[in-house]
Amino acid sequence: MNLAIVSQFGEDLDRVIGRQPFVGELLAAPVRAPWEAARSADVFLVNPSTAWKEAKDMPPPPGWPGRLRWVLSGPTGVDAYPKWLLDVPLFTCGRGLATDTIADYVLSAVFHHTKPLEPVTVHEPCQWRPVPLDRVV
Repeated sequence: MNLAIVSQFGEDLDRVIGRQPFVGELLAAPVRAPWEAARSADVFLVNPSTAWKEAKDMPPPPGWPGRLRWVLSGPTGVDAYPKWLLDVPLFTCGRGLATDTIADYVLSAVFHHTKPLEPVTVHEPCQWRPVPLDRVV
């Protein structure tokens, strides 16, 4: 099965998606009216944008959802989109996709702000010495 996919995920991720064997056609969504490219797609990969916010009160485009079978929103929330975007056979979100990355970032930020690591960084064996660090509380 070859799917036609419209994406708002950006060039880097689109390159990865385009290499998948199930992708027959991969199109970038127009910036001002991303929903227009979805008319001829099976899958629509969306991200919040100014266009979606401006379309919140707009009626669904003629023929919506067309042949769309799945809309995947990168972020978890749907409040940035018009309600008609959800009127597709399957709507999912990226819940949990960045969980590990966010946890790593939070931990590094906590350590950065609570532990003075720069003054105790060792660059040569002769610099090694035990240094007590404050507890994270």
